[in-house]
Order: sequence, then C-alpha cells, then structure tokens
Amino acid sequence: MEDRTSITIDTEEIEEFVHAELIKRGMVPSSSEVAELADVFFDLLLHKKIIEER
Repeated sequence: MEDRTSITIDTEEIEEFVHAELIKRGMVPSSSEVAELADVFFDLLLHKKIIEER
C-alpha cells in the first residue's frame, strides 16, 4: 500500500518563495518574471509527478 501525504501548493506560494530567494541572491525580478518562473516551476512539479493538479 502506497503512503501518500496531501500537500497543497499554488503558484502564488511559489511566486512568493521565488521572489524572496531571488532578492536574497541580489536579483531584482519584475512581478511578471516571478509569475512566469512560478508557472514553469509548477509545471515541472506536475511533469515529475511530484504534485497533481486539482
């Protein structure tokens, strides 16, 4: 039997994380750049079957 833990992740949460991490690294991303990165990262998580879209 497979043990599954339910995790909820949305692109807004990813945006906030990516923005904060880029700022820490000395970058100044625009909000549209961060939104695009969040979408790409979310798609990667779907592609790798780490998350399922609901």
